[in-house]
Amino acid sequence: MWVATGREIADWYYARHYDEMGRLPGRKAGRAMTLPREYLEYRHRRAGMDHDRYAYSNLSPASRWSGPGGARIALCIVPAVEFFPLDMKPQGFKAPGAMDRPHPDYWNYTLRDYGNRVGVFRVFAALDAHGLKASVAINARAAERMPFLVAEINRRGWEIVGHGLDMGHLHHGAMAMEEERALVRRSLATLRAVSGQAVTGWAVAGVLGIAQHAGPRRRRGHRLCL
Repeated sequence: MWVATGREIADWYYARHYDEMGRLPGRKAGRAMTLPREYLEYRHRRAGMDHDRYAYSNLSPASRWSGPGGARIALCIVPAVEFFPLDMKPQGFKAPGAMDRPHPDYWNYTLRDYGNRVGVFRVFAALDAHGLKASVAINARAAERMPFLVAEINRRGWEIVGHGLDMGHLHHGAMAMEEERALVRRSLATLRAVSGQAVTGWAVAGVLGIAQHAGPRRRRGHRLCL
């Protein structure tokens, strides 16, 4: 098994499977699905992905995969470090792990704060014990509030991955394009300033997927999405 950061895996894979334009050489478009017309009204409904940000690649018919040293599996460990503001505002949906009780919800706030002060170091220690590296997805405000965590990540030589501003500012499909882009720019600028890293990866907070407005994140210096 090859244990690597997300950026290391992405760089290795891109160099071997994509051309300079991000296309899969020789890959033909898939056939349209045979379904009722009303089912096909969604404009991105087709074989493969529902967007054009990168080429669709079905690995099942691919040739035998082999990584550095003959590894059959590429593993990227992604611990999440998140900041849940005490005054989280309604967004039309509840963020995963959001405050559940009337304001001020110290019960839930302190549980999450404990994770960032104590629990995360147990995760770090477990990874250290096995000689494993990680790509740490961290909210920009978490990095600002807890620079000691960023220092520990840097000391280990691990990668920092963009993870939004905080858990009170999640990206979603109803968000205006400029609002989302502003959050991405602010988040990356903060992480780069605090960590000193290039921060070329992104793991969307709340595992909500990537809103359709963002466009190719590579334009903003992104190398991979986790």
